[in-house]
Amino acid sequence: MPWAVFLPIPLLLLLLVSLSRGPSYPPLPLLSNGTHTFHPTTLVVSLDGFRPSYLSSHAAQLPHLRTLAKEGVYGEMTPVFPTLTFPNHWSMLTGLYPSSHGIVANHFYRPGEGEFNYGSPETSWQGHWWRGEPAWSVAERHGRKALNFMW
Repeated sequence: MPWAVFLPIPLLLLLLVSLSRGPSYPPLPLLSNGTHTFHPTTLVVSLDGFRPSYLSSHAAQLPHLRTLAKEGVYGEMTPVFPTLTFPNHWSMLTGLYPSSHGIVANHFYRPGEGEFNYGSPETSWQGHWWRGEPAWSVAERHGRKALNFMW
């Protein structure tokens, strides 16, 4: 067998190793609030059952939320189907539809795996239910700090 047949193998291995490292990101710039330095921060606020029109129809009751929307980035979420809290939040965090990430309701039964109930640690803490990688995991994998509150 000619040696040229084996030449692509090291090139393929080199390509696979370079791809497995993931992209490199430049260092984050430091910001200052006058007393402390900090890195840029992303804050995601998701309000379950909150209609976007409330920002205008109930403006007097929501001054701080309106300021966040006005001075930051604001977007309306188009619900995925089914329009339930848990499948929508997991879709928002992974970028996947329920048919791909597997969380299709707040409570469901999957043949061969059993019953899932988001309120039950006995089932919801089992990793086999969760498909996809949430945003905080991606951030940490790339050397960024991440924090979840009330997830």
